[in-house]
Amino acid sequence: LESQRICFIIDFIKKYYFSGNIIDISNHAFFVLPNCVKIDPPEDFEVNDKIKIFILGRMDYQGINQKGFTDFIYALKLLNKNVLNKYDITFVGKGNMRQYLMRLCDDMKNVHFIEQLSHQEIADRLKDSDVIILPSRYEGASMFALEALSTGNICVFSKTGGLIDMIEGNGFFFPPQNIEALANILTRISSLNSKELSLIKKNSVHLCKNKFSPEIIANKFNNILKIVTGK
Repeated sequence: LESQRICFIIDFIKKYYFSGNIIDISNHAFFVLPNCVKIDPPEDFEVNDKIKIFILGRMDYQGINQKGFTDFIYALKLLNKNVLNKYDITFVGKGNMRQYLMRLCDDMKNVHFIEQLSHQEIADRLKDSDVIILPSRYEGASMFALEALSTGNICVFSKTGGLIDMIEGNGFFFPPQNIEALANILTRISSLNSKELSLIKKNSVHLCKNKFSPEIIANKFNNILKIVTGK
């Protein structure tokens, strides 16, 4: 298992669980079992006149520090007005800094805030969205990212942590906190036609089936079990 995401997780374990002690580390074998998600694509992958962006996360101090909401908002402010107007953007989250984020978006009429949704409502929103943004400055193995894949969204993720294995022809990476790079990606997406956008969305479902479906993860678990039990 040599993917970047798995290397990141193993390096994290070595540093924070074993304090970098090479003797302790060498006494252990490392197996990483990814999360899995039910494949739940929309009925079609069509994109309407407005490209729907969905972004979610807690909006307290720690959440804003991690999730990069302000980086995304500043990237929106860098966009040409004609580009910005091609998007319909929804934030979901609650916390004591929510009003601050809303004030940053006062001049953008196509940006909407929802304080809270049930898991089913989030799932429905994901199936109705076109682009999922995760501008995290640091991130683990995000279930929201996996659900974005499984529901056929274009993925725009910062290249960090557990996200770095989740884009292969189904979206775009940018360096964490690189606001200009994120703005350039949003400009590029806005220039794609409906057919091109739909293809990228379909690629998300294809990637999810090949890497994160219950069947794939169950097979990995079975192989690890055989090794551990000597069978």
